[in-house]
Amino acid sequence: MKNFAKNSKICFNPLSIFILMLVFSISTLLANQPLYIAMLAITVFMEILVLRKEVIKTIAYLGILFLLTQLIGRGFEMGHWTGAIYIMLLIMIKLSPLFILAKISSSYSSNVLMATFRQIGLPHKLCISIAIFFRFLPEFYARLGEIRQGAKTRGLGFSLVHPVRSFEIFIVPLMYRVLDISDALTCSIITKGIDYPCKKTSYRRYKFSYLDGLALTLGFLILGGCIWIKIV
Repeated sequence: MKNFAKNSKICFNPLSIFILMLVFSISTLLANQPLYIAMLAITVFMEILVLRKEVIKTIAYLGILFLLTQLIGRGFEMGHWTGAIYIMLLIMIKLSPLFILAKISSSYSSNVLMATFRQIGLPHKLCISIAIFFRFLPEFYARLGEIRQGAKTRGLGFSLVHPVRSFEIFIVPLMYRVLDISDALTCSIITKGIDYPCKKTSYRRYKFSYLDGLALTLGFLILGGCIWIKIV
């Protein structure tokens, strides 16, 4: 499992990222194009600070989505399939700031996530659930990549023309691997004594920095701008 932030300086408090995810979830529904571009610029800049080597993939991903929407919108007649694909691409572009924030959150270790949420008094079980969810995302993509590589070796691949066959090739093996991962996570939790009924402590306390304040300020300004546009 890749863990980019574990061995690097933590630029943003995980709590700041979660607050921004909530703020941008609302802003995404209300924002016009300039405000959306501002949200996207903020999240890409945050990714540059936290996941410097991964930002090229993100920019390439956004570029491919944009080119596909332009190609379908201008080069094809809108039918049932093309219209559905076009709308799906637009939704993916619209939600890109949230995807980037989730990617940043998943780069932090489970210890950092749990320690951060313990500081604000969240229940212990809820801290475990949040930490496992975001740490599971990189593992999910890694397992999916292994399945894709195995299918490619056997001359198989994903096809929209044969959805049932594609489901059998990718989803069924993924379900078995997810069950295997859940067993490993359970054993890891028991081994580390997380379920032991005692007061939980952490080696470090993660405080808000000026970068957290700047990111949150810009996020709330964008939310205010979105609300102002809708009111006016």
